[in-house]
Amino acid sequence: MVLTFHCYLVGVAVFGYSLSVSIGGIMASRYLHQSLLYDVLRSPMSFFEKTPSGNLVNRFAKEMDTIDSVIPSIIKMFMGSLFNVVGSCLIILFATPLVAIIIPFLGVLYFFVQRFYVATSRQLKRLESVSRSPIYTHFNETLLGNSVIRAFGEQERFIQESDQRVDHNQKAYYPSIVANRWLAIRLEFVGNCIVSFAALFAVIARESLSPGIMGLSISYALQLTASLTWLVRMSSDVETNIVAVEKVKEYSSTEKEVHNTFLGPKPFPERLIILEC
Repeated sequence: MVLTFHCYLVGVAVFGYSLSVSIGGIMASRYLHQSLLYDVLRSPMSFFEKTPSGNLVNRFAKEMDTIDSVIPSIIKMFMGSLFNVVGSCLIILFATPLVAIIIPFLGVLYFFVQRFYVATSRQLKRLESVSRSPIYTHFNETLLGNSVIRAFGEQERFIQESDQRVDHNQKAYYPSIVANRWLAIRLEFVGNCIVSFAALFAVIARESLSPGIMGLSISYALQLTASLTWLVRMSSDVETNIVAVEKVKEYSSTEKEVHNTFLGPKPFPERLIILEC
């Protein structure tokens, strides 16, 4: 009876936070898209003359896709990993209380590793996002001038230019993969330390612990490595992909044109008053 109620409570909690994160993500994405569209449409012609078309395509395509589909799923996985880590730590502390001696030191090490990785990964994400816009700009210009390019026989030059811009974008993407592997090694070290100390303290307290409790503690310590890895990775991915929101909100501070405001019950021409923003 108690086990059934516990499973029911866990299912309700998982359903509740999944539903809330999904609905919140849809509402936030709709609000950001409407704000971006409103800011771009109210921009003066000078804004479109000095802003490459690839930047606009990147904002409405890649950045909005990140906000729509990537960030909500990352938040859900982050919450699940957080609950798994907290539950595993509580079970390990309940089974072998001596682990509480070493967990604060490992927590400090874990915190500094995460902060260092997140700061680096966030800047690499910004570089990768900035170097992606010239690819869209060059592709759009190539499509618009397709007939002229073929008339002058410059296909190879434009292909090489496109390859160079893609290579420049990959220069910022490759270090993020290297940083990801760097993080994995450190997290595996922290997780293995937790497993080692849980097994060591279980052996030390073997006179007062039952074999079942010792096995439970070590098994959850083994699961903690994967949960801890996912927790750090999801938390860093949240801070890394939130750069998309920063890019979308960037156009809200640009100069806007004068807009029309209709006063009165009926929008007749004599009731039209033009106001400045």
